[in-house]
Amino acid sequence: MPSLRGVSTRPRTAVTSWTRLEPGGSLSVPGVVVHPQNGLIVYALPREGPIRRSSDGGATWTDLSPNSPRNVTALKIDPQSPNVLYAQTFNGPVPFKSVDGGRTWTGIGQGLAPEVRVRELVIDPVFPQRLYLTQATSSAGRGFFRSLDGGATWAPLASGLGGGLPVLLGAVPGRPQSDLFGTVQGRLYRSVDGGQTWLEVGPELPKPIVPTLAVTGHGLFLGTYQGVYRSTDGGTSWVLGSRGLNGNFVRGLAAGSSLVAGTQNSGLFASEDGGAAWRRLPLEGLAPQDTPLVLGPVVFPPGDPQRIYVSVDQGIARSEDAGASWSISSIDSLWAEKIVVDPTHSDVLYVAGNTMAPGPYVTGQVICGLQKSVDGGRSWSCLRDRLPGGEISVLALDPRQPSTLYARVANALYRSADGGGSWQLLPSFPLELAPRALAFPPGNPATIYSGVYGGVARSTNGGQTWTRFTRGLPEHDAILDVEIDPVEPATLYAMSSASGVFKSTDAGKTWTFLGPGLEGTFAETLRLDPQDRSTLYVATRGSGVLKLTQQRGGAADSAPTASDPHR
Repeated sequence: MPSLRGVSTRPRTAVTSWTRLEPGGSLSVPGVVVHPQNGLIVYALPREGPIRRSSDGGATWTDLSPNSPRNVTALKIDPQSPNVLYAQTFNGPVPFKSVDGGRTWTGIGQGLAPEVRVRELVIDPVFPQRLYLTQATSSAGRGFFRSLDGGATWAPLASGLGGGLPVLLGAVPGRPQSDLFGTVQGRLYRSVDGGQTWLEVGPELPKPIVPTLAVTGHGLFLGTYQGVYRSTDGGTSWVLGSRGLNGNFVRGLAAGSSLVAGTQNSGLFASEDGGAAWRRLPLEGLAPQDTPLVLGPVVFPPGDPQRIYVSVDQGIARSEDAGASWSISSIDSLWAEKIVVDPTHSDVLYVAGNTMAPGPYVTGQVICGLQKSVDGGRSWSCLRDRLPGGEISVLALDPRQPSTLYARVANALYRSADGGGSWQLLPSFPLELAPRALAFPPGNPATIYSGVYGGVARSTNGGQTWTRFTRGLPEHDAILDVEIDPVEPATLYAMSSASGVFKSTDAGKTWTFLGPGLEGTFAETLRLDPQDRSTLYVATRGSGVLKLTQQRGGAADSAPTASDPHR
């Protein structure tokens, strides 16, 4: 079953970096599910053994219960009653249900075809007692079932799709019941009567349809092998992307002489008109012919708007002419998740990342996960041995003191005052204050802001102690990125993992919501336009680049507009 199948009204997970978690048991964990209301509660689905649960964001794990199902391939959580869980097992003929958070389980197979594998289970997001389920059978209609009582009983539905059985994409919220979407033989179908009848929609869509569907404040978005299409009329008609930008999975976003977006496998794009139109930047010579180029973070060095650094799966690519031509330097196949550049010397940069690249250049050797270059990326020195082992999940450079670096390893924060030559462990802090992003206001060199779980934290003594501000921010949500207005440093912007973007005009003490439009997106990066400080951009996985322009006085002019494949 494709891992992205289903409608997402909020991201399941949203992180800027990864730290290895140890749920125990089998090292193969094909599925992870996050509690919809408390991001610290995580369920892991090991390839072998019972479901495991963490209540502290993955730091520790326990078996969910001795009688929990084994070899679970999918876990669904009731969006309105999160203690109600549904589990689907490998080749299992019936799903299992728990109404007490997983302590006890019962099989719910009354009315289903016996000894036939469950293929998909979908919960109606508005009326979660209404469930839909398909079983792996080629008999027309016989493998499609509906339950109106939370799975206690099931009744077959005649799909009305000839000899095909729908591959369920998900349910889009609606009344009196949600619309169902599914594909049959690569074509898109919709049911508005709970699966009783189906009608093909989107005749303009290229075939086959990729089994992914998402809904945001901008409408419905559907993946195809020719790009991402958007519908604003409930799926009746669809329109392909904005002019010029083909990729919807944006891995990097930077604002300098232009707005530049690095996409997954689709290339690097630049826009000079705030995202209304895009042009592909030439990247010839950065990858072997016919090899997809995987792009990562994109950085414009401050004060050098013609230079661009971008992470590629072979190293770091550098352009001196705003993307017209490129050179590349290898960093031992390190996949650079983070790039920071000295604002006073654009040849000095630091990269941190995974020791296994996502492209075809993995060699298996031990790779240094933190490296420094003083010649624009032409050569590198390793700094990793000066920090303890573990994933570097945050790397930040203080632009007020460019030789000062901060690095988060596990849940500890380290500071270097000599460009990574030596590191000082800062005082420990509670897990919820572990930084997810750091921002440095101009002026007072001792003040730092950090995005944390449930708020934004501020330190006025260089990270020795922190105060968390939560007023106006979502209680059960992580702040993944913080931007500071360079002219009015008391004005801050914070991007949450699931609730959108917020603004503070009093140095983080109180916050206001800037408007809808990010629901259901996997937000990656928040950027304030340096040329127009009323404009914000958000890079996402799956929803391209979103743009929000504020009116004078700071109110949002509208919900974020799609400056991506979804216009």
